[in-house]
Amino acid sequence: MQKNGDTLSGGLTFENDSILAWIRNTDWAKIGFKNDADGDTDSYMWFETGDNGNEYFKWRSRQSTTTKDLMTLKWDALNILVNAVINGSLGVGYDECVRW
Repeated sequence: MQKNGDTLSGGLTFENDSILAWIRNTDWAKIGFKNDADGDTDSYMWFETGDNGNEYFKWRSRQSTTTKDLMTLKWDALNILVNAVINGSLGVGYDECVRW
């Protein structure tokens, strides 16, 4: 596979502590997987943006020529375009939760 301008057909496997990263100017977006051993009880996939705090996550849907922002997650806010279904608790803190 070429480093520039190639198309991947099939699967891609990362081993060990590999990270998939996009770096533009001084901003970045990364995807990784934390796992210390087969018996690790705190293994997880992580998503990260970074630089100066104005980078965020966005979920979009595109139909034909129309792109719609469905959800954005910023440092201090989660915005959802559609109705949210929550199974559990919702609240500002542990003491002020609304039970569903």
